[in-house]
Parts: sequence; C-alpha cells; structure tokens
Amino acid sequence: MLRVRLKADGRLVEILPDGSERAIPTDPRSIATAAHNAARAANTSTDATYARNVRGQTGLTQAAFAVLGKAR
Repeated sequence: MLRVRLKADGRLVEILPDGSERAIPTDPRSIATAAHNAARAANTSTDATYARNVRGQTGLTQAAFAVLGKAR
C-alpha cells in the first residue's frame, strides 16, 4: 500500500516504511517520463490503462492527475 502526504508547500511525498519521505515528481515532464515507463512496462495501448499506470507509479489521485493534465 502506497502512503502519500501532501506537504504544506504543495509537494507530494511518499511515506516509506522506515518513516522517511521520498519526493514524488509532480511536474508534467517527470510524470510524462513515468507514464512512458509505465506504458512500456505494461505494454498497453488504451488511454485509460495508460492513465492508471501513470497514477499508480506517481501515487496521484484522479483529481491531482487531472489538474496536472490541465497545466500543460
């Protein structure tokens, strides 16, 4: 189970098992790279599957993913 936290400054971080935090990329270019990697790993072609894979790797909710899509 992925545990994430929204920091006061707007950053998303993953909470690791030891309690430390790891930054989750939220800029569109980093997400695009993660999306590309997810699609290649899953070998998928549908938009919905592609979006699910991106959100799964970045830990974004549907709402956060949609906001980033509008930021382009």
